[in-house]
Amino acid sequence: MPDLRSAVCALAAAITLLTLAAPAHAAWAEPLKGCFLSVAPGQTEPVSVSAAGFAPAAAVEVRIDGATQTVATADMSGRVTGALAAPHQARGQRWFTIELIERGDPANAVRLRSRVTALSVSVRPRSARPDARVRWSGRGFVDGGPVRAHYVKHGTARRTVRLARPRGACGRFSVRRRQFPFRPSVGAWTVQVDQSRRFSPAPDSPFVSLPITVRRTQLG
Repeated sequence: MPDLRSAVCALAAAITLLTLAAPAHAAWAEPLKGCFLSVAPGQTEPVSVSAAGFAPAAAVEVRIDGATQTVATADMSGRVTGALAAPHQARGQRWFTIELIERGDPANAVRLRSRVTALSVSVRPRSARPDARVRWSGRGFVDGGPVRAHYVKHGTARRTVRLARPRGACGRFSVRRRQFPFRPSVGAWTVQVDQSRRFSPAPDSPFVSLPITVRRTQLG
């Protein structure tokens, strides 16, 4: 059966050629979490990266939004792990990309995508009676658990209330609540918004401090 023998030989040769043409490595990476926090320039959440499929000991260029941040060296199994700072975001949120590119074989690359959000809290209207209902809005509360408001005067928390439970990967909330859930005394107050159950001047969770002055004419 010469025709069958020839066909088998041709198929074997084709498989060999495909095997030789196939790339020796195919980079892949663990997905990133959905959102990272930006508090201020130089104060952004670290992004942990774990990738593999590079050549052993290969130089791997790491880029954020197209700009090279560092050049890592793959281990002997072709893996790259490490952390780098998320990009700074002054307000709102946006998408960003991380690329890992093998310098000796630029086609062997992996691209990751996530979001970065600025930490912020706002109250609208900015001027209101203490007992008025206002709009509390914020983003960047990614630590889990509800967002709380600590009403502080002279360095002491006089009341802590739950504002809202943040939604989405970037920890957003928007609710209507009274500016003060109690009758405050006249003078300078600070409302510290964070995700800590108890007030601390330096909490473990990210926080925003809002100064509010209560005037006697506002109390009625």
